[in-house]
Amino acid sequence: MVICTFCALFTTDSQPYVGYGVLQLPPVKPEPMYQSKNPVSNTLTASYSMLTDQQVEASLSDMAASFTQWEETTLEQRLVVVEQIANGLRDQATACAAMITREMGKPIAQSQSEIEKCIALCHYYVKAAPQLLAPQRVEAGYVDSWIQFEPIGGVLGIMPWNFPFWQVFRYTIPALLSGNVVLLKPAPNVPGCAAQIQDIIDRSWSAFPIFKTLFISVPQVSLVVSHPLVQGVTLTGSDQAGAAVAALAGQHLKKCVMELGGSDPFIILEDADLEEALDTALRSRFNNSGQTCIAAKRLILHQSIYEEAMAILTHKVNLITVGDPMHTTTDIGPLARPDLLDQLAQQVALSVQQGATIRVDGGRLSDRAGNFFAPMVLENIPESAPAATEELFGPVLSVFVVADDRQAITLANNTTYGLGGAIWTQDMDRAKTLARQMRCGTIAINGMTKSDPHLPFGGIKRSGFGRELGAEGIREFTNIKTIVRHG
Repeated sequence: MVICTFCALFTTDSQPYVGYGVLQLPPVKPEPMYQSKNPVSNTLTASYSMLTDQQVEASLSDMAASFTQWEETTLEQRLVVVEQIANGLRDQATACAAMITREMGKPIAQSQSEIEKCIALCHYYVKAAPQLLAPQRVEAGYVDSWIQFEPIGGVLGIMPWNFPFWQVFRYTIPALLSGNVVLLKPAPNVPGCAAQIQDIIDRSWSAFPIFKTLFISVPQVSLVVSHPLVQGVTLTGSDQAGAAVAALAGQHLKKCVMELGGSDPFIILEDADLEEALDTALRSRFNNSGQTCIAAKRLILHQSIYEEAMAILTHKVNLITVGDPMHTTTDIGPLARPDLLDQLAQQVALSVQQGATIRVDGGRLSDRAGNFFAPMVLENIPESAPAATEELFGPVLSVFVVADDRQAITLANNTTYGLGGAIWTQDMDRAKTLARQMRCGTIAINGMTKSDPHLPFGGIKRSGFGRELGAEGIREFTNIKTIVRHG
């Protein structure tokens, strides 16, 4: 079994954990310290020691005391804090973007965009939260009846490495505004990013802690989730990690949101603007060096445009620049870790062994240090090959050909995932019909799938459940309380 590379938090020696508590953890080796390694050279730049169980318990006790104070603050006070967080992030934007690139290899321009998106999220919720969290009156035949949204306690986020700021901000800011306190278990290879976030939030509110980074081991996650403070758990990662954490949360009856992997289809029909569609498909697939859950991993082309599309595609992919992610001209940097590079190479090799053909050759760059993988394009892919059935977390585009809309939708839905998808056509009625038939959480018509602070984001099937962002996101970890007046 190939483990999804989106999150390695719950794997040891490339084998997934199957559960916790009543499900029992298998024996594990002690995890190494949280380490910051530059993926350009794999050189160690910093280490962070893990907390002991006693330190974890002390942190949870402190945060529990903080919650009793934070939930009593007014929304107006919390809005000011989030504004200060946004300002702090703006002041540290250059340093934060550089830390992202140094720790996980994202091209610097994309790291800068990630920071800008976090700032925009803060501004959106500062503006929208008063309305989204306001009591809602409902006519139900009583003298009065209304719904109000109240905090539930502590929200634990188990976060990945591929968007080390954005993924944290998109659960943290809504949770803080709704009156919860926040705990973070970062991915072990981006501790520097987590430390920067901690510093920015601490500077924005110093009266008592409202956000706590926990450098903890996988077994210690059970200790945190079982604590009475923690009433919500959110994980962004692989479906294997999601299954383990959802089982743990269920054992303790804690609300959870799972944002897991994806194998998103990108359908281009015969009447689409082909040049624009292909530019968008490549931008979607190769963003963050292909390490994105909502990337256009499966390009589905109508047979009447297939040869023309492949000729254009081949030319464009060959122009992509692979190199030092600190250079603004670099399109693709290194993958985040050596094991991710190995897994992607193995998935490609097995796909080719089973019959897939290489349209654009790339792959591991053995002539340089670091975790570099040049972009590849595969076609003629068998249904059972990894390039068709698994999430390839790196710069590999799988291309398929279909004869009509029915085949396109059948192929698009032929996956265990259901995160996002894209449809390109000039016929809006046709696009809306196909969008209704596609089984996933987000559809982009004549565009690329992306998360937006204004809109709910999440998936179905093995891509998870629950929603982040938008109105749904800020209410996910609230007590939606009904109050009825009879007289």
